[in-house]
Amino acid sequence: MPKHTAFHSYAVYHATNPLAMLVPDPRAWQTDRDQQYRHVANVYTERSHVFALTNHSEELDWTKRPEVFWVAPGTSPRSTSVGDVMYSPSTGRAWLVTWDDLQEIPPTSKGSGKE
Repeated sequence: MPKHTAFHSYAVYHATNPLAMLVPDPRAWQTDRDQQYRHVANVYTERSHVFALTNHSEELDWTKRPEVFWVAPGTSPRSTSVGDVMYSPSTGRAWLVTWDDLQEIPPTSKGSGKE
């Protein structure tokens, strides 16, 4: 029997503070996301593929992939990296890219998602 694959839309937010790469902190997403992050893309795939699809490869600029919709015209795209966030608008869940994995960001009293 074929395995069910759950494709969802994920919003990718890049940290605007360079220190986020050195010390990724979920509190920045919870408390000051409009100042600390920029929404750069929407990606339609499995969560486990979002990071790889939003990184440049030798063959292709990641913003040109068919699964990716680049939403930050006028800015220079960089690969998704430590300190950035992947957010699922359909579930309100968010994940912080850390040095070795994705860390789910606990929701705040205002909710985890940016509407």
